[in-house]
Amino acid sequence: MEDLRNRGQKREGRHRDTWDPFQLNPIGAEKEKKKTCLILMQHFMAVVVGILVLTSAVISKGSLLTLATLSSPKSLRSSTDRQFYTLLLMCALVTPNLLVFLKCLWKCAFKSFVPPTMKTMGIISGIEILVALGTSILVLIVMPQFDVLTNLFISGGVCIGTALCHACLRLQLQTWMIIFPICSIVLVLTGYSLLGIDYYVRISSYVSDQEQDCYYYVALAIFASLLISLNWWENSLQASNVSKIQDMLNELDGFRDSVFMITSLMRIAVTVGVYFLYYGLIAETRIKWNAFTEITEDTLEIGLGVFFLQAFCSAACHWFGVVACKIHAVRISFAMPVSLTGPATLIVAIILFLTHASTLNVAPETSYLSEVTGNYTPIGNPFLDFCYGLAKLKVSNSTPLILLELSNSICRTTLNSHYAVWPFSMLALEGVCMWLGLITCTYYVWSMKLPRIERTSQLFVRRLYESAFIDQSLLLNIKMKVKNPESTENVENCVI
Repeated sequence: MEDLRNRGQKREGRHRDTWDPFQLNPIGAEKEKKKTCLILMQHFMAVVVGILVLTSAVISKGSLLTLATLSSPKSLRSSTDRQFYTLLLMCALVTPNLLVFLKCLWKCAFKSFVPPTMKTMGIISGIEILVALGTSILVLIVMPQFDVLTNLFISGGVCIGTALCHACLRLQLQTWMIIFPICSIVLVLTGYSLLGIDYYVRISSYVSDQEQDCYYYVALAIFASLLISLNWWENSLQASNVSKIQDMLNELDGFRDSVFMITSLMRIAVTVGVYFLYYGLIAETRIKWNAFTEITEDTLEIGLGVFFLQAFCSAACHWFGVVACKIHAVRISFAMPVSLTGPATLIVAIILFLTHASTLNVAPETSYLSEVTGNYTPIGNPFLDFCYGLAKLKVSNSTPLILLELSNSICRTTLNSHYAVWPFSMLALEGVCMWLGLITCTYYVWSMKLPRIERTSQLFVRRLYESAFIDQSLLLNIKMKVKNPESTENVENCVI
């Protein structure tokens, strides 16, 4: 009997290792070896998808920063133009929520509608309202007050909530890995400290267009980032082993479509409400409804072009990221390009600034040094003359508008300091700390093993992507623990 049992186990083993369970060939007889050309083609497609992810992410982030720069009260545009660009900035935040609402509405209408329980609905609604409030404050109120480089760097701080959850819930597979979320928390807090110090130096060194109220916006930016970090609460809690939390999340899976259909409308309402409340009642330059009829054709063309580019590239980046995970190219096509989005955007901005600055035609007679007082000893800062002459170019039709505004925004940093250029290194260190904080918080993405052609709902926690933080959204949204009951034992280990 024992001999027959062993013979049956060997037969089952042979069946499992063959591509056709009805063939009783020896183990490995029909295993096919991948040809070299097929392997090269797989890696080539992985590289192509990675390039598409990186390109769409850089364009998405760059176009949003451009809208924030054009809507800044310190820009060179007229108040009518700034009002229009601010409206488009609000629409950029609403677009992803509108897409999620339409998708969930379609599923509830044509598949199944399960009404949510009031307790779970109340908890999720409260979190979604706080996240939408933080996003609206940061993007609509704070970012127009900051320069383009600070806006690029500060978005990395939205990972601090996830890092705190990872450290408190001990979600690491090995004990020593707790150093990653701890390092992320320390790096983000250091970045926030450098942000405050940088603006203190700007005020004390009399950098142009810097006022005392900037400290309020720094505090608002930190507060809003903490609220936004609640957005990915479900990812950390799904990876925990707390029974009550798992019961609530399992209950949520039954009516997820109906919940996010309602909460997406709540997020739209909060975003629109913050826009009208601030720019209709609080801001110094308030909305003038008749001014929308005075928008020039150039302003309309540039604004709508940047907005549609941002909306399309955000959705495309999310889609290409999903494709990268489904084809088992997590590292080279997802983790690497998404992680490099911030540095790549910075490099592109610097290249454009350095290569096209000469096209702005800053006249020699606009030199800053020609109008300083005689008792002032100038420093060797090559940016002073350039930045001083930008204001006189706003009436020039031959000047590229977007390049002019981005250059003017960069000139609001300590690069335009009359006393020293070295404080600019604090802004650079802030960017490095925020970026490293995001990387250390999402370290687990680089070692994930995903089943091939997995469902999107099993890869990402939320269907929603954040257009304002596309790279942070993709990295923080991917599940720490992928649940696939059909293939939990034998997950194919072929991550590129």
